[in-house]
Amino acid sequence: MLIKRQQLSMNDFSRHKSSNHRVPLISCLCVTHQKPHLLARAIACFLSQSYPLKQLVLVYEDTDLATSLYVEELKAVADIKLIRANSANIKKTLGELRNIAVLEADGEYVCQWDDDDWYHCDRVFCQLQALQQSGKPASILERWLIFNEVENKIYYSHKRLWEGSIMCRKDIFLLRTYSAVSKGEDTAIIDFLNDHDYLSVLDAPHLYVYVYHSRNTWAIDHFEKIFEASTEMSRSFSRIIGHILNGNISPVRRSRYLERTTSLHADKYT
Repeated sequence: MLIKRQQLSMNDFSRHKSSNHRVPLISCLCVTHQKPHLLARAIACFLSQSYPLKQLVLVYEDTDLATSLYVEELKAVADIKLIRANSANIKKTLGELRNIAVLEADGEYVCQWDDDDWYHCDRVFCQLQALQQSGKPASILERWLIFNEVENKIYYSHKRLWEGSIMCRKDIFLLRTYSAVSKGEDTAIIDFLNDHDYLSVLDAPHLYVYVYHSRNTWAIDHFEKIFEASTEMSRSFSRIIGHILNGNISPVRRSRYLERTTSLHADKYT
C-alpha cells in the first residue's frame, strides 16, 4: 500500500506550533567517502524534502580530499551540518563514523541518509507520519526499489527490514550504537529495535531507491543475492529510473513521477 502523499508546508508548521502539536527536528545522517558526484545527488534529495524542519549531518574524514573540496560550497547552507572527523591517519570504520553522526545530530529524530542512494521528496514526512501514527519511536521500510546502475536493471525488493531506511528517536537510537565495522554495522541496531517492538514497518517502496554502482561498501556478490531475492521489473521501468536518478528535471517532479509509476506497477510485483 502506498501512503497518500501529503505536503507539510511552513504554513502547516505554523499551525502545528500554534495548536501545541509538536513538529520535531529530523537529523538525516550521511557518512560519505570520496564520492562527491553521488553525494551531490543525495544532498539534492535532502534539500527537496517536503518536511521543513530538517538537518543534514554530513560526516567525512580529514583525509578525504575530494569531499573536503566539494563541501566548501556547502558551508553557507543552514540546514547542513558539516563534521570533519579526525582520522589520525587511521581509517575509521563506517560504524564509527555513523556513531559520530548520531552524536552530532541536533534533532529529536535521526534518519539514515546514505550517499549512494536516491530519496523521494516525501520520505522524511512519510516515515515520521508512520511512527507518530503508530505510537512507536522508529519507522523502517519493508520494501524499496533496487537499481543496478551497472546493468541498468530495476528490482522490486522482497520484504524484510531494510536497515538503511531507519528513522528513530535519537534517545532510543543511543541505547544501541552502530557496530565498529564497515559492513553490516547497522544490523545489531535494527535487531534491537525489532526485538523491543519499537519499529513501525512501512510498505512504501517508492520512497527509496537503493543503488548499486560498483563502488558500494558491499561487493557485487552481496548485491547479487539481493537481486535474486527480489523481482526484476521491466526494461521500460529501468529506463524511467535512469532518467529519474540522473535527469535534469526537479527532484520534486521526479518524485511524483516515480510515485505514480510505482503505484501503477505495484499489483504486478507484490
